[in-house]
Amino acid sequence: MEDEIVSRIESGKEIFGLNLKIYRHKGDNYGRQYSFNDGKNIYRIDILCEDERGNFYIIELKKDSGYADAYQQIKNYVDYFEKNRANGKKVFGILCLNSPTEKLLEDVRRDSRIRLFEYKISYNELF
Repeated sequence: MEDEIVSRIESGKEIFGLNLKIYRHKGDNYGRQYSFNDGKNIYRIDILCEDERGNFYIIELKKDSGYADAYQQIKNYVDYFEKNRANGKKVFGILCLNSPTEKLLEDVRRDSRIRLFEYKISYNELF
């Protein structure tokens, strides 16, 4: 899924209703599997992007809804970037997974900085 999303972004296609570009700045990590250190721990963001205004978009991908801490994880990333990297820019989180739990839906509904997307994979026999 990460390869597909990165491919779409790099080819200029809209993703999650947005026109984004992978974060690339000289002297800093590339936005795919972007790692950062908060002074205590090293973290890795699946995909770090920017829009045309320089606002940050942190994209986290999960295989399914079995990740109880998915909301907390992306919230922590957004909080960190707002405090330490935003420099007046906005920071948003995008969480994409399969079959979100009711708790996750509730958590995201309360946080306007984070958007939740559900992906589905289907196979259709043609003959």
